[in-house]
Amino acid sequence: MYRYTTGGSSGDPLVFKIDRARQAADQGARARSRKWFGIEVGERELYLWGAPVDASKRFAIGLPIKRY
Repeated sequence: MYRYTTGGSSGDPLVFKIDRARQAADQGARARSRKWFGIEVGERELYLWGAPVDASKRFAIGLPIKRY
């Protein structure tokens, strides 16, 4: 089991555990979704994260960008 936590932006961080099967499923889903954008496994990528000034709305966006 692996221990994970949230960032705690809404108060106390949430602590939870996942096993290897869940970890593998997450990695597979990320690889598949990146493939939809033309990003192959092992390619470099840059994530841009942003949040509005009012972070209490708990909104963030992550955008993978492919280097051409």
